[in-house]
Amino acid sequence: MIGKILGIIPIYRLSNKLYKKGYKRISKVLDSLNYYLHNSIIPASCEIGEGTMIAYGGIGIVIHGNSIIGKNCMIGQGITIGGMEELL
Repeated sequence: MIGKILGIIPIYRLSNKLYKKGYKRISKVLDSLNYYLHNSIIPASCEIGEGTMIAYGGIGIVIHGNSIIGKNCMIGQGITIGGMEELL
């Protein structure tokens, strides 16, 4: 029961909805909650399709804020998606 409420995806989904409605401060708090509970960075600004699952509780996942992830994907632990910087 607690996993369904405090799981990484439910927290992200709520944060994403609030972000889209303009409640960016509350969204930021939820993003921080996801970080502290799951050691992962999944900003509300990214898009994650329905049915996407995150394995092993989402330990160590980093997703760039501009990322768009499709439906029914599986994201494992320790994964980084997006965020490529220019080479100096």
